[in-house]
Amino acid sequence: MGGVALMANGFTGLHGAGFFGMVELVIALLAMKGWGINATDSMGRTLLSWAAVRGHEDVVKILLQHKDS
Repeated sequence: MGGVALMANGFTGLHGAGFFGMVELVIALLAMKGWGINATDSMGRTLLSWAAVRGHEDVVKILLQHKDS
């Protein structure tokens, strides 16, 4: 993951933004490329699963519309 911060538990900055429902930050990070939106943390959860469980509907919608490139 060139240049993308990854914690020992697999939780990335993108995971954090989705976990806390930071819509603008999620959009900005996705625009930077290099972030694996399907990356899993040590519990096997993806950014999408964290956003959904935490009730962040706007983040979920963005992720479902995003084309991972």
